[in-house]
Amino acid sequence: GEVFRLPMNVFIEDTDCFQVVYYANYAKFFDRACQEAIGREELAKLEREGTHMHTVYVKKIKYLAPARLGDALVVESKMTDLGGGRVRWEQELRGGPNAEVLHASSESETVFASRAGVVSSSLPSVLTSADWSGLATDGIESELCPEDTIYESPEKVWADDVDARERLS
Repeated sequence: GEVFRLPMNVFIEDTDCFQVVYYANYAKFFDRACQEAIGREELAKLEREGTHMHTVYVKKIKYLAPARLGDALVVESKMTDLGGGRVRWEQELRGGPNAEVLHASSESETVFASRAGVVSSSLPSVLTSADWSGLATDGIESELCPEDTIYESPEKVWADDVDARERLS
């Protein structure tokens, strides 16, 4: 499948007192890249319709080299499986002039859930109508979050970018 690339910079709020990216922020970078790969407008439309995207399962995350304050990074995201209301991702966080430094890698799963927390058993139309050539679409078996499971989370789309009126900033 295609690889989606999201460039980003390391800011002071992403780092610890030694100006090294705090490990939990790698997961934030990966999650933001998933959201951007699907599209801001598409996710905002889903949000208005009462559907939220949640990362519910991180199979593995490897921290390989520290990213530091001021680094220019790129998250490379690839959908590896799409179906059954779930999307599986393989991602790499790279840096350096030619993105030759691999800082971290991740494998994760996102689901789409209603405001009531019920996980959808099918993908939203914004995903099924798009051309995701090269992806497996057999559906996904997940022990962690099976269909019609209640998944509760107060997070919104781009939770760190939502203002007090719950609008994207």
